[in-house]
Amino acid sequence: MINRRRGRRQAGFSIIEFLIAMAIGLFIIGVAINILVYNKHAYRMISDSLDIQDSARFATRRIGDVFRMAGHRGGVVLANVNDVSTLTGDGVCQAKWLTNKFTSEPIRGYSGGTGIVDTGDCATLGITDANHVDASDILAVRFGEAINESSPDSSANQDRLFLYSVVSGNAVLGLGSQIATLLTNDKATAQPEKIYGRFIYPYYTDIYYVRPWTDVTTDQTPALVRLRMNGKTTVTEVMVSGVETMKVEFGIDSNDDHQVDQYRSPDNINDWSKVMTARLAIVARSMGRDPQIADTKTYVLLAGNNAYSYTPSSAVDHYARLMFEISIHLRNTMEIRQSSS
Repeated sequence: MINRRRGRRQAGFSIIEFLIAMAIGLFIIGVAINILVYNKHAYRMISDSLDIQDSARFATRRIGDVFRMAGHRGGVVLANVNDVSTLTGDGVCQAKWLTNKFTSEPIRGYSGGTGIVDTGDCATLGITDANHVDASDILAVRFGEAINESSPDSSANQDRLFLYSVVSGNAVLGLGSQIATLLTNDKATAQPEKIYGRFIYPYYTDIYYVRPWTDVTTDQTPALVRLRMNGKTTVTEVMVSGVETMKVEFGIDSNDDHQVDQYRSPDNINDWSKVMTARLAIVARSMGRDPQIADTKTYVLLAGNNAYSYTPSSAVDHYARLMFEISIHLRNTMEIRQSSS
């Protein structure tokens, strides 16, 4: 008797089935990768947007705070402010310029840097054509900081400027050594009840401008920069990186009714004591370059009679951007206006 084995049929995938399964698997993997890449890019876009907003808000808030301090002199009318500082040189950015424009120009704008960059007056302090973004405005603000200095005669304060203010009385601008002498004499001669209400404020002249680089000239990341001058001391500080341009216009009371009649660009203002408000606009960009972005948008800053159009160049169009505008009431310059009318 012959035993026959029956072969068992073996189940499996054919080549065609295998290729179809592999194609479906690769398709699913590809979709998953695309979703991952998209989500990663979306996350980066949101993160960049939040960073830009934080930077722009910080920049506008800092400038807004300083604008509101412009002309601060501690409750003293304009006619009673006296400059006794022994500084010399009244050209822009020179020592005496810090004080002799306090009453007439507590705040001042320079359209596209005209009046500072083109003259070269501030070149030794770093404000040059190479260090200034073309067409970006420059702002100068003078004020007494609302912090009482108790030791103007200290060695560190000898060459610093201070505003010595007696509420509802007089104010004197001078170096620390001068203010210390005045304070000593006043305490020796004034009646005891008149000693109070005297304040010694550090006096600053701040210049804000946009520089085409942040830390080194080769980094090509623009930044909002503050140049702070106090007597013979000058400090340059980067406020915010990523700010590409800055424009400002000022609200003018031209008929003495204490209402803004019109907004003018800095180069169209002759009497800065008539300035009541300011509108500031900046364009800020992300810190990281994104090849998937091609920003060819035209940003219109300060829409109206003083509008300025900004379009990123092709060299820097791969960045996310936002535009911010704020309006600022200049409360201390308004006091200057009213006291002189």
